[in-house]
This record gives sequence, structure tokens and C-alpha cells, in this order.
Amino acid sequence: MGLSGKGPAEAMSDTRPSFQVIPQSLRSFIPPRAHPWAARLALLVACASVVATSAPSSPDIFSPPRTGTPVQLTSQEPSVTRNVVVQVSSKENLFGRVEGALQVRATARWTPTNPSQSARPWLRVVLEQPGSSPPLLGSAVTLGGPGETVTLSERAFVSSPPDCRSNEAAPCAFPMTVRFELERGVAEGTVDIEWDMLANVHVDGHPAMPEDFAVGVFEP
Repeated sequence: MGLSGKGPAEAMSDTRPSFQVIPQSLRSFIPPRAHPWAARLALLVACASVVATSAPSSPDIFSPPRTGTPVQLTSQEPSVTRNVVVQVSSKENLFGRVEGALQVRATARWTPTNPSQSARPWLRVVLEQPGSSPPLLGSAVTLGGPGETVTLSERAFVSSPPDCRSNEAAPCAFPMTVRFELERGVAEGTVDIEWDMLANVHVDGHPAMPEDFAVGVFEP
């Protein structure tokens, strides 16, 4: 997908599925007290599991939400990358693949160098698993005026190595990167970003959740 011909936010919205109507068979995947964005993440994974033809999988489980280190972008330094790790563990050794999704939600505030400047750049968030190809374009939104905040989120599927062996002594971890990008050449200024992350995973080949299975997401 590309951004040519349309604004980044519009281009992304053309290709993303809508989950406004939730089938009755999928509602059990959404925890009753999950945040709205967490519920959307669970539904994304649930929809994928419905069409899968592989062996039975365990129910999906959420990590605790985790707040990332605040990010500041400027016209001179318009891109910042943060490393993120999704980690799973249990008392049982797991030989199946752990799959799911990682979602990042960001809140950004734009401060132009010239307050009378009406042009506003876009902010983009990209989630990638190292070694993935081709690079993903991510989600983008046009920044607001001085003092205004905008919110955007991006999600990506994640999976562990095929031989993932997870136990309390040696958790199975798989890395991701989060890249924040400010549009270049539009206006001079600064973007202050606060963001958090949430993972949602299941274990292939385990109809029931392994004992004391846990998932966490953090910055190493």
C-alpha cells in the first residue's frame, strides 16, 4: 500500500477492515473489562483464528498494558525507533508457536516553531518484527494545531520462533520495533508523544491455556 494521491490517514483507512458489527461467535474473545482498543485487538486475532485451518489453539490472553518511554520528534530529528519485546512464560514447556498481535496507541501534541504557521505535518507509527520484509507503512494522522492532541494506534501480528520453549526459568521472547516518524519539509516544530502498548497472544496446538501462562510486553 502507498501514500501517494491521498493523505496518510486516508490511505490507511481505505485498506483497514471495519469491525463495527461483531459476530456473536466472536464476542467471547473480548474480556468484559478490556479497554475499547484492547477489545479491537482481541477481535483482530479472533477473526484470524476463525479462518485458520491449523490445530486447535488456546484462548487468547492479554498482557498488562505498558507505558513506553516518552518520545520527542523535531524537524531536525524526525524519526525515533524504540525496541519492544513480547515475552511469554508458563510452568509447562511450550513447543508450539505463540501467535497474536501487538498494538501501540500514541497521543501526540504538535508545537510549531512559528505559532502562526497553518501547515501541519503528519505523524506515522510503524510496528515491525526485525527481519520482516517488505517494510510496513504503518498508520498516520495529521497533527492538530498548537496545544491540540491527536491519537492514533497501529497493530501488527506477532509470532514466536517455531521451536519456542517457554518456562518460568527461560521465558520465550520475540522482539518488535516501534518507529515514530514526522513528515519532513512541511513545517518547523516539535512533537511530544506519549504511548502505550498491549499484546494479545495464544498458543497453537494447545486447546486449553497452559498452566500459569503469562504474557508481558516491555522495552528492554
